[in-house]
Amino acid sequence: MELAYRMASRAIGTTSTNPAVGCIIVKNDNIISRGWTQPGGKPHAEIHAIEQIRDKSMLKGAEIYCTLEPCSHYGKTKPCVNSIIRSGIQKVYIGDIDKNPLVNGIGIKKLKKSKIKTELLFNEDIQNLNNIFFNSKLKKRPLMVAKIASTLDAKIATISSESKWITNSLSRMHGHYLRLKSDAMLIGKNTVLLDNPDLHCRLGGLQSFSPNIFVLDTNLEIPVSHNLFKSKKRKIYIFHKNNIDKKLIKKFKNSNVILLPISQKNKLLDINEAISKMGEQGVQRVLIEGGSELITQLISKKLIDKLYWFRAGKLIGKDGLNAVSNLSVSKIKSVKELRLIDIMQIETDTLEVYERK
Repeated sequence: MELAYRMASRAIGTTSTNPAVGCIIVKNDNIISRGWTQPGGKPHAEIHAIEQIRDKSMLKGAEIYCTLEPCSHYGKTKPCVNSIIRSGIQKVYIGDIDKNPLVNGIGIKKLKKSKIKTELLFNEDIQNLNNIFFNSKLKKRPLMVAKIASTLDAKIATISSESKWITNSLSRMHGHYLRLKSDAMLIGKNTVLLDNPDLHCRLGGLQSFSPNIFVLDTNLEIPVSHNLFKSKKRKIYIFHKNNIDKKLIKKFKNSNVILLPISQKNKLLDINEAISKMGEQGVQRVLIEGGSELITQLISKKLIDKLYWFRAGKLIGKDGLNAVSNLSVSKIKSVKELRLIDIMQIETDTLEVYERK
């Protein structure tokens, strides 16, 4: 099952709106096939593993390990349980029950009805992975992952807004890996206006997996000529205020932009509503690539689930731009807390990984 989890990990960030699932097929104590959910969510891991075997007679009497209960309904694909039943597999080990109401134990019942043995092998890593899908499906809430690249004294730029490059090239590649493992990225309009980024994944051979982009732009100020809009292979979603001028909407008419009006709170776009809207689009994992204002807003509302903080062994001083701005904390009991779960050295930089307490 641990190997099945590794297969599922390969699929993270590429399967929306389906879960990332891994699968191992074993016969006579030998692994005869491996599978994982393919890009776009199909085929599913079980079908991918079964298809790898040319001589299907080998499946008779085999056992299959799945990180999630095989589906039993028609969606992007036909039910996986039907293929398992037809294959001659005699036992299915399952890492987690699918809480999607369309499944939720029905797959297991169908397998048992067809005289196929099933056994649950719960695993904490697998459950944590599947919970990301469950939350996006049931609570319409994606996992919110933030990335900060700063100096040792938590500065993300100099007084003149210069920031290239604070961290080293390996840290930046790790940042692109985080993009690869995300369904979407969230940024504020200032990041676009100041840096004019394209926000592609620049890992060799993986550029096509650059995730979709969500932008917070209250008044639709971003020009359509910016780099963000040049790629036609992904979608750009822009959150803006309600009752926007129709002339501003027209400038996006012939682009790959989807406009999403949301309400405002204290003259800011309602970030909770924005997160819900992303969940409604089937997004499971969001990488926050915004500046200090967006990061601060999310921290203040305890909306960041995981934080990757890359720190370079450099100092800028108090006149640099802070990674996190004013949180209006006056008492220790009001401080915002995160739990450190991992730390690693990346040549001259340090990566600290935190999760929400």
